[in-house]
Amino acid sequence: MAGLVDVGVETGSAIDRSAPDPGQAPVGHSTEEGLATARIPSVDKREIRVATEAVDQLFVDWNANSRLVDDPRYISDENTSIGFAPHEGVMYVWATKPEWGRNTREEWAEVAAGVACRTVLAESRAGQDWAYAQYAVAVLGGAGGTEFLRWGTAGGCAG
Repeated sequence: MAGLVDVGVETGSAIDRSAPDPGQAPVGHSTEEGLATARIPSVDKREIRVATEAVDQLFVDWNANSRLVDDPRYISDENTSIGFAPHEGVMYVWATKPEWGRNTREEWAEVAAGVACRTVLAESRAGQDWAYAQYAVAVLGGAGGTEFLRWGTAGGCAG
């Protein structure tokens, strides 16, 4: 599944998973820079595993059992990725779907945010060395360029 997951480089730093580090910019700030970092492929095996599992879950949750690749709502490894910005402690989820209208973007963002929130929460609980307690969801392309639609922290997830 080459190209499935673009993940950022791991720093090995740990942060409090219930709240952003006081020195970090809150989610929603510097997101273009964070997204650019998240698009750099990682060599960290844990990040790659987490991103692969999360994006596979997103495909299941969004596409359901559909195999209609011609459906404009369909997402695949060709237009959907998950990556990490260590300097922000943020896991980014994005789809490149310029043809999506407002309603589809909002629906997808809700599903993607659910997957992202559950992922950062589960990994935060699994080990103290997990450096990502926040997530951000974006759709790339279209008239507005990059549109960040959802963001949050592991502390805000229902566990």
